[in-house]
Amino acid sequence: MAQLSPEKLGFEEVILKNKTLGDVHYYHYTKGDAKSKPLLLYLDGPVAYPLFQMMENGKGSTIIFDYLSLAEKYHILFISKRGVPFKDSVGKDPSTNYPLYQTPDEYTKKLSCDWLVQSADLVIKDAKKKWKIDKRKVAILGFSEGFQVGCKLISLNKSITHALLFVGDGLIQSYDFSAKTRLDAQLCRISDLEAQHNIDSLNQILKEIKIDPHNTEKLWKGHSYLRWSSFWAGKPIDHLLNTKIQVYIASCTFDQNTFMFGLQYLYLRSIVALYAKKNVMYNSYFCDHDFNKLINDEQGKVLSAKNQIDDFMNEAITWLNKQ
Repeated sequence: MAQLSPEKLGFEEVILKNKTLGDVHYYHYTKGDAKSKPLLLYLDGPVAYPLFQMMENGKGSTIIFDYLSLAEKYHILFISKRGVPFKDSVGKDPSTNYPLYQTPDEYTKKLSCDWLVQSADLVIKDAKKKWKIDKRKVAILGFSEGFQVGCKLISLNKSITHALLFVGDGLIQSYDFSAKTRLDAQLCRISDLEAQHNIDSLNQILKEIKIDPHNTEKLWKGHSYLRWSSFWAGKPIDHLLNTKIQVYIASCTFDQNTFMFGLQYLYLRSIVALYAKKNVMYNSYFCDHDFNKLINDEQGKVLSAKNQIDDFMNEAITWLNKQ
């Protein structure tokens, strides 16, 4: 594991101590001379994985873009999840091939939209003091949960100039669950009776979370009540429709984690706004949440999946470079 230390991989580790947030660990990566460069902060998804993972078949990472090649042009920042180390050994789920990692208690007890947003705000402000940042381009790249975090962050941190946001919610996550359930019933994947039962159950858990919004012992779908209530407190669409910065949005039509209809609505709202917004670029891809293009047989059964995230990330970075 020693070869995966931040220093060995070329990262500079910074630990910010804050009375409210506790320790915030972030990592800076760049190449070349110390000239002024734009900044890019990565906000990743909702699972408590280390940024780098030692697995049976080699090294894994939660970083979904080619930061090595970008480092010539950008100061790149990554933030560790609360209580999660920079690197660690990770198992593998034999049925899904997804990493298996024990979620630290500290992560569960502190995880909230506010913690993620405020820590990212601190990191950007600190980075601007430590390195030569070209203030004309201070960008964030948010994926999944990082989409929601990024939306709220651009309302808080006014130095951000560009946002690349992937596969998140345009509205609140509870809407996604309800809307997808209704769609499944319309497509005859489940019965109307089953759909109504699922929605009634969802409404009941929403009421329970509303009554006890700060509870970190009670979990739903693997996350604490605190985490859920914090993300339901505001809608990404409100932040995005009020910003003037350049925004690049990507959604996936076969996304089972988030519902693309919310993002479609967000983009339509940007078009028909009183003063039509021209700062929002919207893209949709025929993929699942992880940008896998699904290959189906005539009956609709998935035969294989081709991952295309590199291609779509390159499109987004090309857009950012041209701004």
